[in-house]
Amino acid sequence: MDIEIFRPITTGDKSRTIANDYERLSQEKKTILLYLMDHQEISRKKASSLINSKSTKTYEVLTELVNEKFIDKQGQGRATFYALNKKPATRLFQNYSAWYA
Repeated sequence: MDIEIFRPITTGDKSRTIANDYERLSQEKKTILLYLMDHQEISRKKASSLINSKSTKTYEVLTELVNEKFIDKQGQGRATFYALNKKPATRLFQNYSAWYA
């Protein structure tokens, strides 16, 4: 199954796919996004164990993904979790194999 996810960009009027940005992402970001494609949400603790990093580094990676509009932060305090951003205009589930390349 191939996935192609579109998200709005802040400059210009074209949407670009996450797959277009995929090569520019760090390995930590790729790992978290791949996990979220198979699971509905991720906690900071789970993300930390996935990317084999300390809490501070994990927080930075998750915050960057939120700022880049790949994921949303939900909840507060210990109940905080992250999920794929569902607000962008379109999500087409094609090109799934591109994520594993």
